[in-house]
Amino acid sequence: MECPYCHEEVKEAAVVCGHCGRDLSAFKLIAPTLEKVSDFEERLSSLEKQLSSPVTRAICNADGPRGIMHRMNAYSEDLRKKILEALSRGTTKSEAARTFGVSRSSVKRYAKLAEQGLPLAPKKRPGSKPKMDESATKLLETDVQRHPTATLAERREFLQKVAGVRVSQSTISRMLRRLGWSRKKGRWVRARETSS
Repeated sequence: MECPYCHEEVKEAAVVCGHCGRDLSAFKLIAPTLEKVSDFEERLSSLEKQLSSPVTRAICNADGPRGIMHRMNAYSEDLRKKILEALSRGTTKSEAARTFGVSRSSVKRYAKLAEQGLPLAPKKRPGSKPKMDESATKLLETDVQRHPTATLAERREFLQKVAGVRVSQSTISRMLRRLGWSRKKGRWVRARETSS
């Protein structure tokens, strides 16, 4: 057994270290727990190394304490073409998947798209369309310029009457901030006008 204080070898039955003279009875009680902690730390370190590899990060892109999953970016059209070139040279789908670090199902999908003569470019990500189109945004901006003291409720009513757009006051507020407006002392002004 090794003394935890001076790190010299001592007999298992020793109660006091013969080298430094310290009491070993307390250490003997917690030694099994310390070994378990040491084993756990080694396993944790090994797992951290595995999780820090690029392949693992691509598979599970979780962040934060709640483990929120983020959407992965689509593979580039260039990579998709290279995969197809490898397949045309006689590489198997499994080998191509391993070589380029993509799933076999992705390789099969790209091959199928090429067979059907469809474009290899990634599809546009799905999502809801904007609540306010360009014309409604322009109307909102001209309204702010003409009536800087109008409230969000009045602007909401204006957009509904003129453009037929039904949006919440918070949507109007967000849009105005995106356009560079902020509310100061009861009126909307350009953000650059507020800083002096």
